[in-house]
Amino acid sequence: GLAELGVGNSYQRSMRVTGMIRAVASVVFISGAACLTEGDPVLFLSFDQPLPPMTTATEIAVSGSVLRSPADLSTIKVVTATGGAETAADTADSFGQFEMTIRLRPDATNLLVFVARDNSGATSSRTQWEVVQQPAP
Repeated sequence: GLAELGVGNSYQRSMRVTGMIRAVASVVFISGAACLTEGDPVLFLSFDQPLPPMTTATEIAVSGSVLRSPADLSTIKVVTATGGAETAADTADSFGQFEMTIRLRPDATNLLVFVARDNSGATSSRTQWEVVQQPAP
């Protein structure tokens, strides 16, 4: 362990906390099942950045990626977003990258729900973002 290398206990605790923070941060932006090797295929949906909690814009751009476990590059992955002014969807490219523009319901709280599905029947967990659209002053 680290003690044999002369690393002190306080540094070890700091490294464990830092590792836990990194793990928690990763989970915040990625949704899906925890198992990567057993059972039915599953999709993991991640976002390039968090959505804004409030905006005066009438639409927002969303991008991210879809990962499938077990990997199967032949599947077609579609990400769908509901809860805005209309349903938005995009087919991920061969690297799993997607991007879409979501029209927001004006002067309203938009509860956007994202789900990824592929043509083999695999799905991701639902990921929700609440975005309040306020008219510009």
